[in-house]
Parts: sequence; C-alpha cells; structure tokens
Amino acid sequence: MAQPAASLTDESLFGQPITLTNCDREPIHIPGLVQPYGFVLCLDEVTRLIVQASDNVEAYLGMSVDQLLGKGLERLLGPDRLAELAQLWPTLGTAPKLLGARLDYVKGQPFFKLILHRYDGLLWVECEPVTETEASALNLPSLNSTLGEMLEASTVLEFSQRAVEHVREITGFARVGMYRFAPDESGEMIAEAKRADLDPLLGLHYPASDIPQQARAMYLKNWLRFIPDVDYQPAPLVPVRNPATGRPPDMTYSVLRAVSPIHIQYLKNMGVAATMTISIIQDGRLWGMIMCHHDRPRLVSFELRELCLFIAKTFSALLPTKEQLEQRAYQLRVQQAQARLFEQMGGQTNFLAGLYQQPVTLLDAFDCGGAAICFEGEVITLGHTPPEPQLRELVAWLREHGRQDVFQTDSYARLNPAGR
Repeated sequence: MAQPAASLTDESLFGQPITLTNCDREPIHIPGLVQPYGFVLCLDEVTRLIVQASDNVEAYLGMSVDQLLGKGLERLLGPDRLAELAQLWPTLGTAPKLLGARLDYVKGQPFFKLILHRYDGLLWVECEPVTETEASALNLPSLNSTLGEMLEASTVLEFSQRAVEHVREITGFARVGMYRFAPDESGEMIAEAKRADLDPLLGLHYPASDIPQQARAMYLKNWLRFIPDVDYQPAPLVPVRNPATGRPPDMTYSVLRAVSPIHIQYLKNMGVAATMTISIIQDGRLWGMIMCHHDRPRLVSFELRELCLFIAKTFSALLPTKEQLEQRAYQLRVQQAQARLFEQMGGQTNFLAGLYQQPVTLLDAFDCGGAAICFEGEVITLGHTPPEPQLRELVAWLREHGRQDVFQTDSYARLNPAGR
C-alpha cells in the first residue's frame, strides 16, 4: 500500500498565510481544501465509514457534512452500486478508477462520476457531477489518427507540436504548449497550438524558480493537474484533520485538491482563467509538461482529461526513440558539414577562409547559433556572439583555465562570474 513520502515542505506552515517568502516550503500536498467543481468524501480504509467530507457537499446533495460523517456510502447509493464498490475497494491504489453512479438516496437522484483511489490510510471518493452536454471521450478513429501522426514525427519538435495540437483539439483550450526543462530546471516553450488572437509564447524561456521543488516532486507522482476556474472559493475538509492520525490527509493524488494561492495569483497575472498541466516523464525525471490555458473558466470532463493523460504518457514512452532518431540525424548532418568544411579549408590559400567564407561554415559543423574564430590576434564572428572585447576576455580566461585541447561548458558564467 502506498504511503506518503518525505516531502520538501514545511508542514508547520499548514493553515498559515503563504507569501513569496515561504512559498518554496508550502505544504501543497496537505492543503485541507478542495476545488468546488465536485465534492470529496474520505472513508476509513478499514471500516469504510466517512471520516471527512468537503463542506460543499450540501450544495450538491442537500445534506450537511454532519449527516454524512460516520456513515457509509449506503447513505447515498443503492445496492447495485454498493456491490460494484465492494469489488473495487481491494483493487484501489493511487491510480484513479472511475465509476458512474446515480445517487439513489439523494433528492432528484443526480448522476455523478465517482473517482476513486486509496492513499494515506483513506479511501478517496471524489465526485464530479455529470452534465447533459458532455461529449463522448472515446473517439477511436480520431485517437488512431492522433497516434499515427505522433509515430510519424521525425524530430522532438515535430513530435511535440503534434501532441499539443491534438490536446487542444480534444479540450478546446485557447492555448496548449509543450514546456521543456533544461538541465538547470529552467524551461522553454518548444511547441504551441493557440487561438489566432493570442500572443505567442513559443520560444520564451522561464526561470527554474517559477516551479518550486515540492511542485516538481508532486508532478512526478500525479501526472495531471486541472483548475477549471482560478476564481474558485476552496471548500475545506471537515474535519480538516483525519481523526485517526490527527493530521491533514495527504492529497497528492486527489483530483480536486486545491492549489497554492501563489500559483493562482501567477495564473491571474498571466490572464489565465482555467488551466490543465500534464507531466512528461522520462527515466523518472520531469522532462517537461503539456500546459493548457484558457482565458475564461473551462470545465473539461474527467474522461477527456484522462484521454489527454493517455496522449502524454504515450509521448513519454515514445520520447526516447524520437530523441535517438534526432540524435542520429544530427550526428550525420554534422559529420557531413565537417567533411565539407575540411574540403573547403583544403581548397583555400588561407585556410581560415574555408571556415566562414564558403557555403558551409563553422556554424554548420557545430549546429550552433554563434561562433568566433580567434587566430593570431584576429577575431572573426559568425551568427550571434558577444561583442569583440568580451570575446578577447574569454580567450584570455581560456588561456589560463582551459588548458585541455577541447574545453566545453554549458555555463561560462558559473565558472567565471566576472564573465556574465
């Protein structure tokens, strides 16, 4: 049975104001609050009696939390659904399972989706109402077409573009982008599908501090996060602490878990009214995320969210193959450029001219954005480079510190802060 893991947070901050000075330690896994587009019931996993409930249940069921605490689900469900649940309880883990159910003993007998999982000593029953206008999630021809296009993609960027286009088609979000993390945990938007009137975010870079470490850790456990309306008023769990443990329950795998107020303000500052993010995970690390934004509240059904999660997990599974194909193509392209470069150098009286005055240049040989040739006091630049005085400072630093024939780094400023 899965148990809560050690976190990167300060649980003493539970219930305290969260500010920019302490949000990096915010215990986001124990908010004690839920988003009110559904309601939550927490059952003791042994007795299967309700020990906690979100205080918005009355809005959905017409009965108070007090009328539910200490009761079983027979207070809501008829015998057929209870029998189905009896079969499901032993199979539950952290992955959600869905059961559609009419609440036979609630006024009007409303139909709900029961999203079930087991964690932290509790059976979680998260209930989302069914709307009459919901479209069917399973469109096999469309899904087959989606997977076919993703398989055909020959580069990671094309692969990413296909993925975000299909997620946007499924969800109707105004913007869907692929956000890829760099080794320093900063991020870049490498693919984007958006409504025509929106300004592009493609190619923009964001600092690592935009996503705190505890959020990154949670993204590795729970792949999908959804906020249909950033202006929601969170509903607290009642009681807020699990009576059996005396602490707030770990909501890591909760679908309706409320999110950090700092993150909500971040979204509002961007003009985002609804959002969904899905992790892309490779070899146990967070490679990137599919990010969905809308400028108005947008409720996407659980089934459609799960379909998008399927696409993200398929993307994660195929990603190593795409990266290998791209790396092989890159190596072949560079080898061909290098061979052509040697030919050009050999055909010139001044071999330096063969590096920058011919159709193939040093930029092609290294597939880079900028290069400098520093030889016998002369500095020749190609592409985007620092100004010549800074290049001469770099050469002087390399003479002192880069004694090997080939020197490489992904951050010169980290090695030489004066060179920022």
